[in-house]
Amino acid sequence: MRSTVCNINDALARIFAGGKFYGVVDLITREGVTQPTEGHYDDGNKITGYHRIIDANVTGRGFNNIITWNMVLILNNNTGLYSTDILTAALSAFNGVNVARIILNSQQIHDVEYRGSAYTGANLIQINYRIETAARKDCCALPEGNCFTTKN
Repeated sequence: MRSTVCNINDALARIFAGGKFYGVVDLITREGVTQPTEGHYDDGNKITGYHRIIDANVTGRGFNNIITWNMVLILNNNTGLYSTDILTAALSAFNGVNVARIILNSQQIHDVEYRGSAYTGANLIQINYRIETAARKDCCALPEGNCFTTKN
């Protein structure tokens, strides 16, 4: 899963020079306002993106498990371009990845990602996608690198 997220981010960085693309983040709530731990939409970049895990389903037993990760990529478009143009370009970063749903309703996205804060007109795009991974006996180490944050 980590390599897929990194591959998507690398492709997005090639498509949108000067953009900032974060790995998998969590939503946190502080003082009644929910927001992602990184990649907030008012961070000043022309285009920003972050991934979140919606849920994961496991089928199989032991080290024969197949894990289906239901993911979301949230993009904030400050480029001045139409969301449909950004979406068309962004979808090329999902080469071989199953895109399940697209939402272009910025306020709807804002209401989920930034609960408790006033909608300020941010131009948000949501791409839901699915990754399937197979559990292996040797893959249980914590991931490192810029796509996941490990806790000490």
